[in-house]
Amino acid sequence: MAKQIKLNSKLIRLKASSRLYQLEIPIVAVTGGIASGKSYVSSIMADMGLTTICADSLIKNIYTKRSTILFIANNFPNAMKNGIIDFKVLRQIIFNNEESKNLLETFLHPQLTDCFTQALKKLPKNLSVVVYDVPLLFEKGMQVHVDQSICVYCEYSAQLERLQKRDKITQQLASKILGQQMDINTKRQLADFVIDNTSSLSNLKRNALATIKEMFDL
Repeated sequence: MAKQIKLNSKLIRLKASSRLYQLEIPIVAVTGGIASGKSYVSSIMADMGLTTICADSLIKNIYTKRSTILFIANNFPNAMKNGIIDFKVLRQIIFNNEESKNLLETFLHPQLTDCFTQALKKLPKNLSVVVYDVPLLFEKGMQVHVDQSICVYCEYSAQLERLQKRDKITQQLASKILGQQMDINTKRQLADFVIDNTSSLSNLKRNALATIKEMFDL
């Protein structure tokens, strides 16, 4: 069971009526660019006892639904192989065509509300704060509906290199993927807190722990 760690009271800035999904407890959003280290920071927070919900995991669950499979089959038939979504092909399609990307996001993201609510129901009832790992926080204008936002930051060149290595894709595709995201420097400016990931993994962990201790009553 997760520890009951509280957000510093001075950082709780919203009422439930203004908060994402009208939650009664504060939400801290963790965001960043792809391959910036966001998931690693979220895992550190989870290891420290903070309750985290990951938007990417919720999206993965949506992809398992029959309605999603039918949507992909009808709109992106080349991304289907023997009734199964070929995510490598799907990624090639959506990041080479802005219209296709928007079509897919318009289908997926409205379903996040129900998925988030269902995930929350499985968590302890007496939670004091929820950490929401959400890549498109600023793109979707959700930052005004969370109490605090954290951007995990690294330079574009590091993102590009890490993305190629992680997903085993070409520099051309990696550039297209990054080019369709909000610039990470803009996210850095919009965030309430920034965790620097411009050097080593050990420094990222050190920076993350310092921010966590600043924000939460541990």
